[in-house]
Amino acid sequence: PGQKLVLSWVDPYYPLLYQDENTKKLKGSSIAFFDFVHDYLRDVSFEYVHYDAYREFNNTSMRDWGGAIGSIADGRVLTELSGVGSNETYLHVFSLSPSAGTDALTFYEAAIETDKWSPLSFFIPFTPLISSLSVVSIVVYALLQYLKRTETSRFAEILTAVR
Repeated sequence: PGQKLVLSWVDPYYPLLYQDENTKKLKGSSIAFFDFVHDYLRDVSFEYVHYDAYREFNNTSMRDWGGAIGSIADGRVLTELSGVGSNETYLHVFSLSPSAGTDALTFYEAAIETDKWSPLSFFIPFTPLISSLSVVSIVVYALLQYLKRTETSRFAEILTAVR
């Protein structure tokens, strides 16, 4: 028993998400990331669901987008792994985040001649917030496991403070 998180994908896109030619299993950096998370959070399993479209274009309602983005908006799916709905990643001084209102298929239409495109676009399959929270949670979990193993009085103090 454990928590199951549902992750969606629309089209295979190397190196983020693709199917192995022999086994037809999903591979890529998106899958590797969640396998890494699973190694630390064993009670969490992942289900990968394929959608035919990122957003159903015949639906113009802002509340019912359909497709993968509709499932994400409804809370049935955590994120989309193949980067279909991703935008250009803009390099700012302190910010590396796509603009929120557009739906450009940048991974397919990346024009490296423009100043808006960044090679970092290919290495960010998740929003910076999700990536940061994942790294922080893994570090906190590893620290707590270390403190638990050493059974120091400091660990007892931390647990007392948390309670």
